[in-house]
Amino acid sequence: MGADIHLVVEACDTGQFVHPRGIAYFNWPRRTALFAAMTSLYGRACLIPARGFPEPASSMAYWHFGLAVIDDGDLDAALAMPSIPRSEAELALLERSSQPLNFLNDFISAPHHAYCSWLTLPEFRNAFANKNIVESDLSLECLSTMDMMANLEARGYRSRMVFWFDV
Repeated sequence: MGADIHLVVEACDTGQFVHPRGIAYFNWPRRTALFAAMTSLYGRACLIPARGFPEPASSMAYWHFGLAVIDDGDLDAALAMPSIPRSEAELALLERSSQPLNFLNDFISAPHHAYCSWLTLPEFRNAFANKNIVESDLSLECLSTMDMMANLEARGYRSRMVFWFDV
């Protein structure tokens, strides 16, 4: 049992992430205990409650988190990029399973994406340590993410992981 996690590593030269840059996109393997440590997945208590999708975020994060709203029946547009027909998008917005993405015209969050949040590297380390998850049990993708973030910070940048679950 678990949820797929999608994650974008972002970097910025200031701590405010006013103009974050997307550095890499990861799709981590399922690991419910880790995901629950990162956010309040399935209502479980966690160290840092979900913060939602950051505004602003990098274009890479918007692109992976969102879907282009296209006209119903527009097969060419459907094949060009990840998209959702306008009628389905309107229903998803009405049901609040999606939200408009402010920095991209005619894009909404994908209705099947949930529990969006973001963490800095120290926050992430504290979150999994708080749930007694040891670093040696983390996946290669997770360790690579941490290494990348540590490398960015060693070079003078601030980094964060923007993530969501595909449930």
